[in-house]
Amino acid sequence: MTDSVKQEDGHYVASLPYRDDVHLPDNHDIARKRAQTLKRKLEADEAYRTSYTEQVQKYIMKGYAERVPDKARQRRDGRVWYMPHHAVKHPTKPKVRVVFDLKVRFGGHSLNDHLLQGPDLTNNLVGVLLRFRNGQFAVTEDIQEMFHQVKVPIDDRDVLRYLWWPEGDTSRRIEEYRMTSHVFGARSSPSVVNFCLRKTAEDYGHLYDDETTTILLRNFYVDNLLKSFHDEARCVTLINDLINVCRDGGFRLNQWTANNKRVLATVPEGERDDSVAVLDLSKDELPTERALGIHWDMNDDNFTFRGDVRDKPYTLRGVLSVVASLYDPLGLVSPFTLLGKQILQEMCRRKLSWDEKMSDTEVLQWEAWLQQFTLLPEFKLRRSLIPPAFGEGASFQLHHFSDASQTGYRVASYLRVVSTDGEVHAHCSWEELE
Repeated sequence: MTDSVKQEDGHYVASLPYRDDVHLPDNHDIARKRAQTLKRKLEADEAYRTSYTEQVQKYIMKGYAERVPDKARQRRDGRVWYMPHHAVKHPTKPKVRVVFDLKVRFGGHSLNDHLLQGPDLTNNLVGVLLRFRNGQFAVTEDIQEMFHQVKVPIDDRDVLRYLWWPEGDTSRRIEEYRMTSHVFGARSSPSVVNFCLRKTAEDYGHLYDDETTTILLRNFYVDNLLKSFHDEARCVTLINDLINVCRDGGFRLNQWTANNKRVLATVPEGERDDSVAVLDLSKDELPTERALGIHWDMNDDNFTFRGDVRDKPYTLRGVLSVVASLYDPLGLVSPFTLLGKQILQEMCRRKLSWDEKMSDTEVLQWEAWLQQFTLLPEFKLRRSLIPPAFGEGASFQLHHFSDASQTGYRVASYLRVVSTDGEVHAHCSWEELE
């Protein structure tokens, strides 16, 4: 990646990292058969067709994809591959997401077989979330269409071909297109794209404050930024610096949220997240949004918790579905979830099948736990570990306690903060595992 990366027209260009001397078979036929299956689905569901077409046409309109040039159609050097594609639908969002299938195999090959995964440059999720709990002024944002901002050299684009109908009109002759940027689904893409974000810090960080570079390197989880500050003015300054330095690298920061209306007001409306873009900041309350999957009540600056217990059967499958629906990577409500996991653990120990009913004793335990589950949305935990009056704090200590039994073990960690005025504040977090 270091040898191949360069910048053209404001974006980084990085080669696909092949693991060997690639010579791929002609998989055009399997891509055409998959396209015919897709055609039937598109013609059977107008809403599906509209959403799907919108997504694919956006690639072409924004320059993320192009029609294969005539001079490239005769390429026969084993560097041509067609990516079948399909749609996945988010349970809470109306639009479908188009996904390219780079795992599909033909003649004993898939494109991902020939791509190196590269080093894992993604920051640790827990680390990003813990750093988000430091200061009083918190912000989040996304890099818009991050993978598509890193371009693929012309010579590599023909392994990223796909079939599509012009303007999405399935009555027309199907055409060959190819991606001009790295794609979601390629084994190499996460490493390549994160490399280019870090390259942005290396190439342009010296033009800004040192903290700007640190944020680029430590506070992103793939395309999501979570950052908190102790000082409002510093927060506003660094937001502007981050927007500018990422623009230098070809990345656009948008979908900003913040727990402070004055900070949010400094972000142009077009760059704010949809949840806050239309708010009247003089009177409307800030909403609850997700921060890397955790529910964040921005108005009160609390973490809240939700799960899904709707119509779940009293079986191993149902219990697992409910327990897994409560997303809690920091273990903040693990004293509660441990009880549900212990019931699941006992059902597994008895080797129940997926759809076998639980015992009467387990039913009583499960229903008692579900009654507590309904109270979970009332539980709130402060996002910031440091009280507002403490500023950055003068000193910090960590105190850990642990215990174990036959069914689980527990760790409770206390952060003890001493202010410059000698005030003391202790904040507890814990983790329990079955």
